[in-house]
Amino acid sequence: MFVLDRSLTRPPVPLGERLDEGPAVSHTRMHVAWTAPGQREMFEADIVYADGVPALANRRLVLSYENRPATERLETQDFRPPDEKELLFTCYSGTVEEPFYFADLCGIDLARGKVANYTNTPEQYDEAEGVFPTAGTRWSRATATAPAGNGRSTSTAWRWMAAIVPIGSRSSSPETLPTTARTRW
Repeated sequence: MFVLDRSLTRPPVPLGERLDEGPAVSHTRMHVAWTAPGQREMFEADIVYADGVPALANRRLVLSYENRPATERLETQDFRPPDEKELLFTCYSGTVEEPFYFADLCGIDLARGKVANYTNTPEQYDEAEGVFPTAGTRWSRATATAPAGNGRSTSTAWRWMAAIVPIGSRSSSPETLPTTARTRW
């Protein structure tokens, strides 16, 4: 992971962490979250400057899948605006050969460590691809998927998720999500 100077006149500065996929970058503070190589752990940290040089501080393990099946993986997505107290992530599952066969949008309350599954679509690929600053909407990439062992469909649809259920406000079961969130492709 690197920090690029806003002026674009200096080379990127390494932060000493490797990551899989892109990091979640705060819109309100100098803070990032990332998925470690292997996609079994997510971390967060502040970006601080000392003598004009960026570095990570207050590094913390957010979630570990060390004790979960090897067929489950994690990928950070975004901090939920506006207060950024929740980290949205994708939880992948599948087979040993293809651990990224299915996907669900999840969130973790950063203070309490409570995880919520917002899509709860065990046989569908439903990956979050961005959260709008209004906190109430996101883009989702969903892929129609055949039952395990029959191969994945090449049909991918982009859809608008009308709402992400706030932690503690109501159940995240499919019956309580907006119709657009329950749509099977």
